[in-house]
Amino acid sequence: MSVIAGAAAVPHALNLLPAAAAVAVLCGLVIAEIAALPGVLLPGGTVTLLAGALIGAGRPALAVAVPLAAAVIGGDHLAYHSGSAVIGWWRRRRPGRGGDHPPARQGRGARWLTAAMPSLAGAAQMPYRSFALRLLALRLPWLAGLLAAGALAAHSPAAIGRVAGIAGLAASAAAAAALLAARGRLDLRAIARRPQARLAGLLLAAVLGAWVCGAMLQDTTAREETVHLNPRVAGLLASHVPPDAASGAVSLSHLVQPPGLWFMAVVAVAFLDVRRRGRSTIRIAAATAASLAIAGVLDTTLPGWDRHTPVSLGAAAIAALAVSTVFFAARWLDLIGAGIAAAALGLAATSLTVALAVAGQPFTALAAGASLGTAVAATVEIAARLRCGRWLADPPAGTPVTA
Repeated sequence: MSVIAGAAAVPHALNLLPAAAAVAVLCGLVIAEIAALPGVLLPGGTVTLLAGALIGAGRPALAVAVPLAAAVIGGDHLAYHSGSAVIGWWRRRRPGRGGDHPPARQGRGARWLTAAMPSLAGAAQMPYRSFALRLLALRLPWLAGLLAAGALAAHSPAAIGRVAGIAGLAASAAAAAALLAARGRLDLRAIARRPQARLAGLLLAAVLGAWVCGAMLQDTTAREETVHLNPRVAGLLASHVPPDAASGAVSLSHLVQPPGLWFMAVVAVAFLDVRRRGRSTIRIAAATAASLAIAGVLDTTLPGWDRHTPVSLGAAAIAALAVSTVFFAARWLDLIGAGIAAAALGLAATSLTVALAVAGQPFTALAAGASLGTAVAATVEIAARLRCGRWLADPPAGTPVTA
């Protein structure tokens, strides 16, 4: 993380250079980053964020984005050929150790994950055409998202760099685990069935959610780092959302404010309790109520930004309701059904959160509320697995089920 924090000062030095020289430096840095990080999913994110920050500082967008995109794609192809050359050299030095065997067949998901790590794709002898097409499909939205994020966070690249670094490491670890599972070397299903693994995942979700919420609150009270995103996000929404859609979003945002929040929670619990799923629905109500209570306490004790509360009640309740309902679906539905439910809930929660943003709630309050709701929902699930939370736990199989 120190590399990312140190790289945050690069835009200040680049601002002293002409546009062509600054872009040339960024292109060289991004190629070096891609080549130096062979096991990272879609490497080059740090320098791409810095390029976005340079755009946000006033440099022409196309003059920075187009050369950088070409450098990223070129760096990926260079890393692919480097990986292929290294593995070929190794096999020539070590004949008779598997070099004559054809590459193993991979599923569709494994091929996409392999293409996202160019050096490993070359080392795995992935066909070049398959690699190039998949890589282009992955890189284009990746470049657009990171450049836009860097431009919005031009005044706080260190903060967004920390978040991007953690997200990149987590995604790389998940991709490596998926590739090992695809090759039959890691039984993810057996691991996921273990109670200890589920408890560890819930603990990680709770800790990450609390950390993000605390970071948002700290920056809000100190008026630094991420609070600079609030006017930029508000301006972006105001310039891209049509007036009719904005008025509709404002009307929709009233549904996720008290007492509409309580009505949504009661309806969700009543609907899911039709089949008397033990005490699972109590967890949904407990997570929603606890999120609203904690958010209310924080709003009354901490200062907000520009006369706004530091934590969005609506975002906290939406996240708690959505996450706890996803946990409910994971317990009582099969894998496909749970996946469909999670996708639908995620889309609905995102739409309601965007409606709150269009209605005028700041980005930091929404992020703090969403992370708080996620942390509380994960904590309720953890409590249901402990002795102190027996009243939240489902009864053993074979016993009469009550609400």
